[in-house]
Amino acid sequence: MFILLIPLTVLAAQSDKIDPALLGLIRENPSSEVRIIVELFERPTNEQIEVLKGDGMNVTHVYKIINAVAGTAPAGKIERIAGHPWVKKVWLDRTVRALEENEPTNETSENGTSREMVSEVPVFIPLLIVLLVAVAILKIFR
Repeated sequence: MFILLIPLTVLAAQSDKIDPALLGLIRENPSSEVRIIVELFERPTNEQIEVLKGDGMNVTHVYKIINAVAGTAPAGKIERIAGHPWVKKVWLDRTVRALEENEPTNETSENGTSREMVSEVPVFIPLLIVLLVAVAILKIFR
């Protein structure tokens, strides 16, 4: 009985590492190609990037400021990608916009995504923007 529970424990741990919005896409259409950001615990190595490619990910960008890579992958392969011990989280790579002051937060946009997802943006994205602005300001005033 214990041996049967091990795969279930592993799958639960992997789904904890996947953005809830991305989990929904995986379940809806596992054969679709999805834009993702794979956040790692440390700087991605060439070997890790090759493993991600072997898992079906088309790595299009390696971030220099954060420990992450971006690209596309078949939705059905994302749980495998999340299963690597060096992967911290797999995020749906989506466009984020600020809400207007009086704009409701529970409507659905024209592409079917909830505006509430704005609160699910990875923490590192706003930090990345602040860091990039600070670097630009420093370069201007040098």
